[in-house]
Amino acid sequence: MLRLRGFQVGLRKSLPIRISSSHSVYSQNNVQRISALTAIGPLKKVSVAQPLRRLFSTDSADALTVSDSMITDSEKSVIFSKNHLEGTIWFNNAFPIIHNRFLLYLQRIFPQRSIEPEFSKMIPKLPGGAELLEWRLEKNEKEGGFYFHFKIANPKVDSDVAENSEALGVKNADHLATLMENSISSVNLPGKFNWIQVFAVRGEPWVEDLVARPPYRKLRVEFFGEDIPIEKLFKEFRRYGRIADIVTLPWSSKEQPRYAEIHFELSRDAASAKNCTHGDVIDGTRLSVHYEKVPILIALFAGITYIIFDPIRKFFIINKATDRFSLEKYFEELFDRLKLSQSLTKLSKSAVNVASLIMRRHDNDDTWLERKGEAEKLNKWLQESPDNFVLVTGAHGSGTEQLVAKAVKGRPYKIIIDCNELVDHPEETLLRRLASQLGFFPLFRFYNTIAGFGDMIVLSLTGLKAGLATTNEGQVDRLLDLTLHALSELGSHEQKKSKKQLEKISTDSGVLELEADRTYPVIVIHGFMNKPKAKNAFIYDRLVEWGAMLEENKIAHIVFVSDNPGQSPKALQKGTLPTKTLELIVLADADNESSLSYVQRRLGLVFASAELQSAVEGLGGRLTDLEILVQKVKAGACATDAYNEIILRSISEIRKVGFGDDSEEAGKISWRPEQCWKIIQLLSKYDEVSLDEVKSHPLFGGDESSLQQMEVSRPYTIRPARPIYRTAFARMTADTKLSAAMNIILTKRLHHKEMAKINEYEKEMEILTRIMSGNGAVGDGRFISSREGRRGIESRLDYLAKLLNISSKKCEKFETDEEKFKGLLKLAD
Repeated sequence: MLRLRGFQVGLRKSLPIRISSSHSVYSQNNVQRISALTAIGPLKKVSVAQPLRRLFSTDSADALTVSDSMITDSEKSVIFSKNHLEGTIWFNNAFPIIHNRFLLYLQRIFPQRSIEPEFSKMIPKLPGGAELLEWRLEKNEKEGGFYFHFKIANPKVDSDVAENSEALGVKNADHLATLMENSISSVNLPGKFNWIQVFAVRGEPWVEDLVARPPYRKLRVEFFGEDIPIEKLFKEFRRYGRIADIVTLPWSSKEQPRYAEIHFELSRDAASAKNCTHGDVIDGTRLSVHYEKVPILIALFAGITYIIFDPIRKFFIINKATDRFSLEKYFEELFDRLKLSQSLTKLSKSAVNVASLIMRRHDNDDTWLERKGEAEKLNKWLQESPDNFVLVTGAHGSGTEQLVAKAVKGRPYKIIIDCNELVDHPEETLLRRLASQLGFFPLFRFYNTIAGFGDMIVLSLTGLKAGLATTNEGQVDRLLDLTLHALSELGSHEQKKSKKQLEKISTDSGVLELEADRTYPVIVIHGFMNKPKAKNAFIYDRLVEWGAMLEENKIAHIVFVSDNPGQSPKALQKGTLPTKTLELIVLADADNESSLSYVQRRLGLVFASAELQSAVEGLGGRLTDLEILVQKVKAGACATDAYNEIILRSISEIRKVGFGDDSEEAGKISWRPEQCWKIIQLLSKYDEVSLDEVKSHPLFGGDESSLQQMEVSRPYTIRPARPIYRTAFARMTADTKLSAAMNIILTKRLHHKEMAKINEYEKEMEILTRIMSGNGAVGDGRFISSREGRRGIESRLDYLAKLLNISSKKCEKFETDEEKFKGLLKLAD
């Protein structure tokens, strides 16, 4: 499947043009000579003694001369003359990128087959009578892609026709890209890569096979004209992929030509940038883009990795997805068979055993009666072709992970990624755990350490970065990119199997049924956006982008599971295409009737006692709390004791997190204990409270930052995180000793705030009194003699006196309350 992205090409409505420039490092004649020499044999190096003049001319006497500075960004690479549209597009990742000389020689011996037959299948029918007059492909196997040169004839239209009318045919290259994207279904390109990015060529297409400059993730961009700032370079080159760093020459350097080094995270993105921007003109400066020379050891390692280790890694990734060589899987199946066999031998002993066996066999299904609608919806989406993201979200403990686990349990191809094990950990731990979850083996963690030392040595000797080491984000992209290719190969294998079966079926109904039964891999991402501000939180964005590639190219289903219903939908909507929708499943707490029914089934009871009903009602409908109650009752505890034990544990959790009772948690909280206590008091009385009302309280002073820290997303109303917390809050406020201790802290804080106000009032009143008496505000004798001025000061003094009186009464009340609370804490004589 081809992915069309970064397609931003405008039109030039003019006569044939003549462009002249003296800034190009390679003239058109030089490029032609190099191409001719390449036909004779591989070139090791090309040297140009001096910059030559590059001329484009035609036989037309009316040719126009346009300077480089007149070429706008939207006019590059496309020429529109009368009703003809011409342009060039770059398709990357169609072939394996050749990283060293040995592979380049192998490619000459075993060239890639022609791709024109496959490419012709994706050319769409053009609207409005437009006709594709000419097109040709120009392969660049060394850099893993090809150019698509096209010429389109649009029908003549009247001037009064609207621009957005379909009668215009193909309006621009962007329009053509959209048409091609909609027509692509499946193209079997060399290398079996189903993910191709497409970019407009803004410079001069140039295919070369210089042996000494293999594709590398670091580009050298030479300036023939004024230097281009880093901000402009980033804007121009970022569209081709993620950039790790941009290094420019210092102004004091006399080196010519001036240049900048752009370090991409992936060599594929660097290849796209080089093929699309070489010869481009930015603000009057022509760019010459080529690869930096790759160190021999790095090139050798890259070649060995591609030839030997990448196929091994794909094998282990596919093995992880299929679970075909899992000893755990086989032992589990063997255990289930032995357990069933032992149960069958006991069936004849009593009818109770039969009922018990049936109960155990269907116990898991009964657990999900309340989630039946959501489970059916999720299963339906997973049976269809991948098209949209699926997000299963809800409060922590609402059963999101259990619902998804049940849906994917019987699927043959799946990969589970747990973000909770990746974020908030060191970089080395992140890579090791992500590789383990994906099945990526071997990892070679030592390589980046050695490359980092090499960077330090080169930097100390030359003052420039060598770009040997890869950033943490780049290594993550490498793991995800190879996993995408492995899953793509797995999908191609499944597609071939389906086609073989389709050949045996002649009826239309059979074909439709067989296509619907095709199995796609499922990628489950647990813990998405659970810790959006933690260390290594960039993994969330990377997974969204990676998932968008998988979904867009119909390689696999992506199911995100999150305990953060506030931020997770927004994060996913940023990563999806505008035309895609987000399939959302939100799990809420069950009502009392459903909760009691669930507990009865889990305990095997026909009728529930009043004691059990009271316990279930107090716990609320959170699935994890109900399951804890069931396990404790099964262990022999009565419902009341189990309920009280759960409440006490919840109170301990609240005090640990909210008050900082635990020494480790005390340094992490960003709110004061009295603020948390005020929230507890309010939620013990009301089901929910307004955020605006709470933050206007003197304890918060209009600042909602502490409230935001208590909740990962911005709250509009405040409610307990779990239903059981409402009962816990009520018990905490009813605890005389705890309530008295926390109220002492609260009253002291309020008393301190009022005393600060009183001090401000007294200082201002003292200054105004001095002015009235003639002593001046600072003792300089300034005096207000006008009657109107003195009247204004007297009015301000009266107002301050009223405020002072109000604050004084509040302080007296706080002091009285504090003494009362202290009396509750005193030990009996």
